[in-house]
Amino acid sequence: MTVITPKFLNANVAERALDLVVTGIFYSSQMKDVLNKHMGHIVVLVPSIKVVPAGADRNVQTVLPFLLATRDIGDKSQWTSPYDKIALNKGTQLWYDRNADGATDCQPHLLYLGDTPYWGGVKRHGIVVACSGVQSFFDQMLSGMVADAIKAFARFEFETSEDKLQKRAFLT
Repeated sequence: MTVITPKFLNANVAERALDLVVTGIFYSSQMKDVLNKHMGHIVVLVPSIKVVPAGADRNVQTVLPFLLATRDIGDKSQWTSPYDKIALNKGTQLWYDRNADGATDCQPHLLYLGDTPYWGGVKRHGIVVACSGVQSFFDQMLSGMVADAIKAFARFEFETSEDKLQKRAFLT
């Protein structure tokens, strides 16, 4: 079995986006009195292809979520909730369309035992980002900013890649 992730959507791209957004928001003087806490966790899930040999000349490919990056915010020993577990559960719900992207509440009819009822993440163009720790509307805002930054930095990686510069018909 082989797991393949997108070429230009890698951990470096995700870390760069997380650095930009976390630094810009959590350490901004404009957000100091707006956020209810300065702690939390962010997860980034991207599509991966699991390739399983199915016979002599064919493979079976399954698209699954891949945890590409995570970020703790603040001193974890001071956290008042398990923000990492909540963020991952929010992300999983978004991945499987059980938590409405863009909505301002959970969807109780799609909650299972063990699910978090909290909302605050986005699913955009195959990328899921979920945040937990501050107000849900700011969790969602932060997640959206991270997702958009990831898309932009991945595009930059592609535009400056040898594949693009060499005008290759297939990525190497």
